[in-house]
Amino acid sequence: MADTKDTPPAYTVSDPSRTITDDSHQADGNAAPILELSTSAANKTYEIYNTSTGLNITNSDRQLYYLGRYVALDVPDILAYGGYDQSGPQLAQAEFIKFDKNFRIYLGGLRHPSKDDWDMVRCATEGRFIHTDFYRFEVPAQGQSTGTRKRKLHWTKTSSRKLGASKLSIRDHKLVEEANGEVLAVYTEHNLGAADGPKGQLVFHQRLGDNAELAALVVVMAIIEHLRRNMRQIARAFPLQGGGAI
Repeated sequence: MADTKDTPPAYTVSDPSRTITDDSHQADGNAAPILELSTSAANKTYEIYNTSTGLNITNSDRQLYYLGRYVALDVPDILAYGGYDQSGPQLAQAEFIKFDKNFRIYLGGLRHPSKDDWDMVRCATEGRFIHTDFYRFEVPAQGQSTGTRKRKLHWTKTSSRKLGASKLSIRDHKLVEEANGEVLAVYTEHNLGAADGPKGQLVFHQRLGDNAELAALVVVMAIIEHLRRNMRQIARAFPLQGGGAI
């Protein structure tokens, strides 16, 4: 079950001289909280490509990661590797929880991490009539690869044109810093259903550090993968209702 009690905190307004506001509105007619797009650092863009078995992640035409997607027993749902394929070093994992929107992630090279090595990504739901999911997780504070200082972030869907999203897409997401409401990154996907080729784009508008950016990438790709599997199940159950691939 989604965590409906632990909803994101109210957003606050920070210095408007370095932000762009996202003025989208909620479906129930209430004004959405002011979200802000940080412009404090040069953008960093990940281009994401479908392959027959997973996803290639590039930056400036340089291959960074390969994300394998798996449905086998005793294998994580997503495994992230450095380089072109699964022969590269393992960097991260994501594991879904059956009948639950929450899932777990692990950053590191252990094939079978212990229970304490995993971090939970919790889905909080908000909204009376149309529910909005917030996938909440923590990453090390800037300048720390590990440690007790954490930043609380969440991914949630967006349709804001200011952020480059589409009003028709259910896949476009924004990464928000919960402490001040800044939009740190945006994932957009405008290629529908192609098995190979371009899939989407992840743009970081603020540098978070390598580990935090990898965690954010794995979390949003896990969200999209979970959605893809759900849509395939719906398409199989109701073949006349559509539900194309993601």
